[in-house]
Amino acid sequence: MKIKIGLFVGYDGSNYYGAQFQKEERLDSIMRAIINTLLKYYCIKESNSTDPKKIGMKCTSRTDKGVHALLNVFQCKVERNILVDKELYNNIKEDLGKKNIYLYKVVKITKSWLGHKSVSTRLYNYFIPVDVLNNEIKKFKTVFNKFKGRHSFHNFTDVSKVKVDFYRNIVAIDYSEVNYKNRKYLKINLTGNSFILHQIRKMVGTAICLTINSSISVIDSIFTDMFLPDKIYHTPLAPSEYLLLCDINFFTNSFKNTNNDIIQLEITNEEKLKFFNEFLADKIFNESNNKKWNEFFENFNKFKRFDYLRNLI
Repeated sequence: MKIKIGLFVGYDGSNYYGAQFQKEERLDSIMRAIINTLLKYYCIKESNSTDPKKIGMKCTSRTDKGVHALLNVFQCKVERNILVDKELYNNIKEDLGKKNIYLYKVVKITKSWLGHKSVSTRLYNYFIPVDVLNNEIKKFKTVFNKFKGRHSFHNFTDVSKVKVDFYRNIVAIDYSEVNYKNRKYLKINLTGNSFILHQIRKMVGTAICLTINSSISVIDSIFTDMFLPDKIYHTPLAPSEYLLLCDINFFTNSFKNTNNDIIQLEITNEEKLKFFNEFLADKIFNESNNKKWNEFFENFNKFKRFDYLRNLI
């Protein structure tokens, strides 16, 4: 008998083409990596391993290529009871660990529970080296705060790849400063109901360029224009290496499964912090990522489509 489970994981997304399953086998994804581990330990049939729909696999939040996650949840149906077989659980945890995917826990979920529809808000972090902002932290905050609220983010995604309602609600934005190995970073805490492809990275890229190239007096008019549904602008894409899916807030933090057991949908902050410090910090704050900012500014200065963001007084 098949069992519907939820796998609570964090992952280093450096070498993955996002969370979602990619049809091309060479494009490895978090979902494909999990499916291959489940197949290895006979939790799913080989005939069902080539299409996530066959095992009902979904994730609560999609992440782009190269983006990390402190917490994401993947649900699917399996044919072996991972919950009661400790050896099986440990084997799966170890195998996923070799793929830079950290398994926090596995829970049994109800047939009707859909993770992506049970999420109220998603929290993302983006870390910007302060020197990238020319130390204009206060100005950057003023610019980035313009994103708060409900807007059409059609100019902050790849329109050719996304056919959805572009309106999204940014619930909260706050900031803190982080010091890591003698370098200062501005940490953006961004809470929203949902996000579209590249949205956060394009928000960050645009805000950085406006901070460096414009005066505060023109910011309101620029954002008013960019949020108009009939106005089209190309926006710069900030590096993926500094983006982190930090947390997922469900409408309810627990529910009863078919056995009447209470299932907790939370992972403690202590567990997540431990995973971050041991596996993600060095990936995000790696000095080799500096070249990504060089590439970012080279592209910004190279393409005429970004002229509207330059020398705004």
